[in-house]
Amino acid sequence: MVVSSQEAWNRAQALAESWSKAEGVTLSFACGSPRRHYAPRHFGPEIQKLGAALLEGEPAYLVASITKPIVAMAILSLVEGGEILLNDRVTRFLPEFANEQKHGIEVRHLLTHTSGLPDLPPNNVELRKAHATLNDFVSEACRAPLSFAPGRGVQYQSLGYAVLGKIIEKITSLPQGEFIRKTIFEPLGMHDSALGAGTEKSFERIERRQISVQVPPEQTGGDDWNWNSPWWRTLGAPWGGMVCTPTDIVSLLRACLTTIDIEHGQAGPGHGFLSRQSLVRSMENQVQMLPELGEIERRTRGWGYGWRLNWRQHTSPLCELLPETTCGHWGATGTLCWMDPELGAYAVILTSQPADKSRRNICRLSNLLATATLG
Repeated sequence: MVVSSQEAWNRAQALAESWSKAEGVTLSFACGSPRRHYAPRHFGPEIQKLGAALLEGEPAYLVASITKPIVAMAILSLVEGGEILLNDRVTRFLPEFANEQKHGIEVRHLLTHTSGLPDLPPNNVELRKAHATLNDFVSEACRAPLSFAPGRGVQYQSLGYAVLGKIIEKITSLPQGEFIRKTIFEPLGMHDSALGAGTEKSFERIERRQISVQVPPEQTGGDDWNWNSPWWRTLGAPWGGMVCTPTDIVSLLRACLTTIDIEHGQAGPGHGFLSRQSLVRSMENQVQMLPELGEIERRTRGWGYGWRLNWRQHTSPLCELLPETTCGHWGATGTLCWMDPELGAYAVILTSQPADKSRRNICRLSNLLATATLG
């Protein structure tokens, strides 16, 4: 039996309702395409608890690694402005980064997870318990040994994005969260998004509507350093600290698709944040350009600049029903967003249940939202 678009949307809502009741999960999702758009729906116990705070706007979620494509866009805006090159060596901006044979790492390696850096430092928990600063994490990146020579492997590296955040500050003389607000959030009307407290005027207003995450076992008892702690919420980690609403993510995805203008292959009206050519490059498989990378990795572990391509055979695909050219990102807090530049479709799923536990239900929702938008 063919499932219609409306039936898929109804099933997505039924899944969210049952999941929320069974496991106490709070979640929001939305999707759309050139043919139809479905506004965000919200489910779960924390929605009811927020009460009057929701009069100010939607629930806000810690989106974790969905932060990374935003930071990548900020870097690309500096590339467009002639401030930095993708093949600049990191040591041009951070001389101390040359330790442990890292002199050859380029900005593009950090953007595409091909630098050889580890994901997080081995003393990550200790750093969090000590309320480390962003500079402390950058120092750990400078000291970290590489798993492989730059450009010769693909390994997810949050530390690389800590370094990219520092590069933004070095070039602009602004806190990275402030620069991202000016270059990404404000032009796109993402008024319910923040990366750290910083000078973000709406941070307190957003925080009043923030959904708490069901912290994983390794963070239990860490009320002063886990995902829900004031320290983490205000730190503004460029690898996973952004807080935003589903509507703001929709604004981002739709702006990208509109600027690319998927129907005519020409620049759309634009939104004043990035050019069409930069957005197209950011969504293409950049690791296939690396000559010293193995053929299998080039073909099956595609990364753009910040965006991950759709690894359909992976345990965490963006969507099982969409092509490899679909790009997006997962977040460890139980979040997912994707867009397809050829079909013009997009979806966002934000939850309060960590991805290790929520992955299957998020994948089910993702498939249903693809059917709802394109069926």
